[in-house]
Amino acid sequence: MNNLEKAQEALATAKSAIDAVHHAANHERKALGEKVMNGHYVKALQELEKVKEHAESLLHRAEAQGN
Repeated sequence: MNNLEKAQEALATAKSAIDAVHHAANHERKALGEKVMNGHYVKALQELEKVKEHAESLLHRAEAQGN
């Protein structure tokens, strides 16, 4: 697996994690009848967005290098 494939996999994993946390947060919010998302989910999503941004940077770098 070259650097480009690794970067693509990292980005896909980050996006998948974000989707899973969104799903869990919305499911819990609806089950409890809350109007806003639990703060723990918000914090987790903020951290995962940072991971996604890093993965995107790695992907752009790998694409620029052509490997």
